[in-house]
Amino acid sequence: KIKYNPKKPDYNLVNQVEFIKKNFNKKIKLCEVGAETNFLKKKLNSINYKIDNYRVKKKNKTKKFDVVLLNHVLEHVSNPIIFLKKIKNKLNNGGKIVIEVPDIKKYVSKKNNTYFMTCEHLHHFSKNSLINTLALAGFKFIFEEKTLLSRKNSIRIVFQKSDHNQGIKIQKKNMRNFYRRLNIKFRNMELKKSNLILKLIEANKKYKIVFWGSNMIFYNLLFSIRNILKKKKLKIYLYDQNQKLKKVKFFKDHKIIFLSNKQLHDFQYQYQPICFVICAFTWKYDILKTLKNYFKEYKVIIPNIS
Repeated sequence: KIKYNPKKPDYNLVNQVEFIKKNFNKKIKLCEVGAETNFLKKKLNSINYKIDNYRVKKKNKTKKFDVVLLNHVLEHVSNPIIFLKKIKNKLNNGGKIVIEVPDIKKYVSKKNNTYFMTCEHLHHFSKNSLINTLALAGFKFIFEEKTLLSRKNSIRIVFQKSDHNQGIKIQKKNMRNFYRRLNIKFRNMELKKSNLILKLIEANKKYKIVFWGSNMIFYNLLFSIRNILKKKKLKIYLYDQNQKLKKVKFFKDHKIIFLSNKQLHDFQYQYQPICFVICAFTWKYDILKTLKNYFKEYKVIIPNIS
């Protein structure tokens, strides 16, 4: 049976801890919201900080905090303002919220390859748009942290609960320049995606293709090759740690075969060789290590379509 369980966080934990030590004392009540793991909680507890789990239990409806941490969470929320107002109600008077999100301006201006548009991000923020969003939710800007970031190309800002908030007026000229750069980025994404689809078609001649990770990278590719799958009657194999996803119906006219841990392990004996398409880009190094430990002959494609 394949054991795949990343033991390290996918962000800079040292910077996270140093930022908290630098700005907050051990007497405050901290709460981390939206974390998939408890790496930060365990580390802070070990140095005598009191931090609540990211899920506030029902019995703690009246419990309030001095500082709430949102680390790469807000971009995944469907309605950020309603979400932030709920958090505001969980803060003591004068309470603060620390928010880090991807900085869309940094990504658009970068020449190197990035993945911000292919992740599960419902919103994209610049410094100004983040400040304006928080102002609408009842928070005022305190300061921006430019060094101790958990991920590169991010914005980290500290806001305070307040009834007197002022947003930032964004100039139309700056917006036009930004949209022009964004349009170029989108065109480059489409070109890279077309090249990747050609690679997948070629790989399918020799390999059985298994997609690793059910996320927006996978959905994007799946939708793009839908007609090819139907025409050539190709099967799609998918593996993801979240086994509940096997109940998801992607397309009515095409079945996706969701592999369990055991099926993935046995797959190599039924179909060799295998081509793994690593859509779970964040965990690619852990996945590559797992493949090396459990599989003999295989090929790897890492989507680069952003």
